[in-house]
Amino acid sequence: MICGVAALAWSHHAAAPVFDMNAEKTATGVVKQVDWTNPHIWIWLDVQNASGQVETWGFEGMSPNFLARRGWTRDVAACPACGSP
Repeated sequence: MICGVAALAWSHHAAAPVFDMNAEKTATGVVKQVDWTNPHIWIWLDVQNASGQVETWGFEGMSPNFLARRGWTRDVAACPACGSP
């Protein structure tokens, strides 16, 4: 049981299989939604692709507590459509 829990906790924080940590990308879009929840915040953008279609991209951040200690608030990404100023 303890080994299974440890493996799950480790895999939760392994970004390498999901993200290319060496690639830098720029995204321009409209904030669709901000999820200021534990364990990590998510900011969702509507981004226009090369074909002109809108895709929703999600960006995962640190925990709300970690960000709050550094001066961030849930309103850092204004989102009028989702109730944020």
